[in-house]
Amino acid sequence: MKQLPPIATKLVNLFGGWIVGSAATPNAKLLELRDIDILIPYNNWQQAVALVPKDSIPNTFGGWKFKDSNISIDVWPADLDWFITNMRPIFLWNPKSNIRLGQI
Repeated sequence: MKQLPPIATKLVNLFGGWIVGSAATPNAKLLELRDIDILIPYNNWQQAVALVPKDSIPNTFGGWKFKDSNISIDVWPADLDWFITNMRPIFLWNPKSNIRLGQI
């Protein structure tokens, strides 16, 4: 994915966010995505949530769902190690460091 929507970009760059799921795959194309899921570490959640638009709705993960450049964004707090161990995602990607993790 070449470019994230503006709010999503700030969430990952300023608050250590990770893109998880289908949007984190190496071949993801922004215009073909149904949504972008962003995990924010607990220690950054209070600051990150200030970027969430006021018209956002709560999601099932204890975070928020909103539109960013007509793309649905789900953002929620979680520790990365807990998420990897318990949710067993296929891909995770941190665009700022360009680290991508995937199951073997």
